[in-house]
Amino acid sequence: MNRTQQIDKLIEERGLLVSQLESLNKRELTPDEQADWDALTAKVVELDGRVAALEAEVAGDDHHDADEADAVAAPAVGQNSLRLDNLESRLSILRRTSGERRRSAPAPIETPAYVSDLNDRKAKEDRSMALRGWMLQPSGLCTDAHSAAAERIGFNLNTRSLSVALHATAPRSVKEIEQRAQSVGTTTAGGHLVPTTLSDALEKQLLYFANVREYAQVIRTSTGNPYDIPTVNDTTQKGEIIAENTAFNSQDVTFGKVTLNSYKYSSKLVNVSVELMQDSIVDIPTLLGDLLGERLGRIQADHFATGTGASQPQGLVTGASAGATSAAAAAIAPNDLLNLVHSLDRAYRPDAAFMMHDNVLLAVRKLLDGQGRPVFTESYIVGEPNRLFGYPVLINNSMASTIATTNKTVLFGDFKKFIIRDALDIQVVRMDERYAEYGQVAFTAFQRCDSKVLTSAAIKLLTQA
Repeated sequence: MNRTQQIDKLIEERGLLVSQLESLNKRELTPDEQADWDALTAKVVELDGRVAALEAEVAGDDHHDADEADAVAAPAVGQNSLRLDNLESRLSILRRTSGERRRSAPAPIETPAYVSDLNDRKAKEDRSMALRGWMLQPSGLCTDAHSAAAERIGFNLNTRSLSVALHATAPRSVKEIEQRAQSVGTTTAGGHLVPTTLSDALEKQLLYFANVREYAQVIRTSTGNPYDIPTVNDTTQKGEIIAENTAFNSQDVTFGKVTLNSYKYSSKLVNVSVELMQDSIVDIPTLLGDLLGERLGRIQADHFATGTGASQPQGLVTGASAGATSAAAAAIAPNDLLNLVHSLDRAYRPDAAFMMHDNVLLAVRKLLDGQGRPVFTESYIVGEPNRLFGYPVLINNSMASTIATTNKTVLFGDFKKFIIRDALDIQVVRMDERYAEYGQVAFTAFQRCDSKVLTSAAIKLLTQA
């Protein structure tokens, strides 16, 4: 059997294996089927290598005898019997009919999409298994399977701290996180890999519980040093008309700056039982990310709303400027909201929105105009916000929840003028011995961030009388 016939035979065998893979790829696999899948995939990869090696030999041989040339032309390709006098043409037909083959010779057969998906799935499983082993390491229950998975991805099970890299550009929604093709984060110490699901879970919880991040301007820096942002508010200045041969006046622009620090937040300790970590059904990366991210998100949400700016971030309410005062201490009227809208300079209104606590929104939704019609407009379109006087309405449950005297109940402005800074990566630390007698391993997360209102004139407050 000559080499070209060997190639045909291998491709035919490969096609049968691919058909079996396709039949298995239509549903979730049982453990036995998963083992069959792995074996079939390994065989396909082996055949790819053998075919590539034979093609390289055939393509590099310029001195085939006449008998072999005749044999090359004879075999059938697919359902058609082709007779070709040129070896390169024969090889070209083989690559085209193979479906996943590359056109340049010599080259290996390209891995089919479902094999690539399997490789991605196995890499993800290795990262998840390695993280589970890292969590179990202090208990002495880390198995050979955990160690093997860690070795395959270069993960150091003995390290006590992981650096979880968030997205380079802060996402605006959970959907955006899910759609992003994010590469796996790497740590700054040891080069071991962190499962994508862990960083994505942290991002989702930060967005959900500190939802101001969806509307603010979020910047991420690679250092924790003070970060200066220049500011200017020239909305009160105007040009002038000048007469002929008359000198024009000068008007200096006053620049300022806002300095963002990097306050250190802790999730506090999260105790996880050894039994839970051993349970393979539990998605450990997502669980750990949810627990840690939820706690960080809650404390940040409070500070992003009402933080004093002294030894903690400055919140929206703290940094905003006075806009309007309600007519009644314990009620909000439509005219109060209109006064608030018109207290904001028109330059900031195109991107402006309302923000309030959900309880305050309930009261606002009951407001009627002079004709008995609701001033609040409900949105029935997915992704489109509810509106009040044509402006989006955002919920922030870290703001005042009651309509009472002196409470700052409603914000209105351009919230992109509110800056949140995330400094460095999130550090996830494992406490090896602290709760060992309880059969638990403790974890904590640290994140450094700050926030400030860039221009106070861009965000206005409604204060109760």
